[in-house]
Amino acid sequence: MPNVAEIVRHPLVGENAPDTTVNRALDRADFALSQLWQDGPAVLVFLRHLGCTFCREHTAQLRRDLDTFRQHGAQIGFLTVGKPEDTTAYCAERGLVAPFVCLSDPDKRAYSAYGLSRGSAGELFSPHVVARGFQATLHGHIVGLPKGDPYQMPGVFIVDRTGVVRYAHRSRDAADNPPNADLFAVLAAL
Repeated sequence: MPNVAEIVRHPLVGENAPDTTVNRALDRADFALSQLWQDGPAVLVFLRHLGCTFCREHTAQLRRDLDTFRQHGAQIGFLTVGKPEDTTAYCAERGLVAPFVCLSDPDKRAYSAYGLSRGSAGELFSPHVVARGFQATLHGHIVGLPKGDPYQMPGVFIVDRTGVVRYAHRSRDAADNPPNADLFAVLAAL
């Protein structure tokens, strides 16, 4: 059996981004991910379950820096494993409606296509994750009831307007979200 560290998950930077169809939560319509990058770069943010404290923290950080993402011409799409109605409620409660696009993928087709797997106990419940959860909670990002798969791992990808992956971040643990500065550096180079 191969060592987990030896497993290569696709897509890699420089490869074509999978154009999976998911559900646009707001109107329940089918939505091809390529719609996000047809006019410029897209930042695909794959969240864990909808009660995840780290996802709440991460979406707040992305929302805070929305103007900088706009300056780079980037479209941000949030993908969840929650049902469309739960995803709509999550995005509305957090001010993540327009210009963001909230997408529901309860069957995890897009998660699978982007190489995002379910987490192990160490990735979800390590002392580091527990400590970070406490920090996030102190900053007002309270954990909620899990809606969707609580074992799903998150990730962030940047896809350029030609459909090529320019940044791929598969979280090492539940608390591992990339800083916005890393995303801005990639967007500035496009």
